[in-house]
Amino acid sequence: MGTITAVERHLQRTLSSSEASSKLDEYKSRVMGDGVLVSNREARVIAKEICGSEVAWDWDLPRTKEGYYHYRGGMGVSLHLSL
Repeated sequence: MGTITAVERHLQRTLSSSEASSKLDEYKSRVMGDGVLVSNREARVIAKEICGSEVAWDWDLPRTKEGYYHYRGGMGVSLHLSL
């Protein structure tokens, strides 16, 4: 299945795939618009506005048994870590 965010998971469970896709695009544009990321608190407020309900999040749920978090790698992450 791959790594997904809590918002993606919530939308997939509550909406059809086309609705979930459009709402996820709206969420991403509001959270990462203009190249400036918002805080976790602001992102949760935006998610609640778009989803219509609080998005459940448990900080320990995505950890591996070794205690690390999964994350999406890629060019953006590599560039950010190298700077």
